[in-house]
Amino acid sequence: MGDAFIRRVKKTALKAMPIPREDIVSGNPVAKGVVLFESKDGCCSAGIWSCTPGAFKWEYTGDETCTILYGEAEVKLKNGRIKRFLAGDIIHFPRGLKAQWVVKKKILKTFTFYEK
Repeated sequence: MGDAFIRRVKKTALKAMPIPREDIVSGNPVAKGVVLFESKDGCCSAGIWSCTPGAFKWEYTGDETCTILYGEAEVKLKNGRIKRFLAGDIIHFPRGLKAQWVVKKKILKTFTFYEK
């Protein structure tokens, strides 16, 4: 068993995580992030992700739970409902969800992703 691991968000360098061009709906959203932890079996990962304003389509291939650290975004669901997210919100996206993200103000979130 390993030790606990702490990563300071303010000191963590994010790397380019480009949104596929065909998924961008409007604007020029620039996404960056880093995976900080990954389980030995590869089914669980956690990290930090940021994105500048713009809109893009996204399909969740696994379950994701995230916490918004700053910024503002909306997620438009297939049924037409819109969910607005602000700093301090904790959100769960189930596997298979298809949505459109609309980042209003640059967003920073932590995420935990479960693939199995």
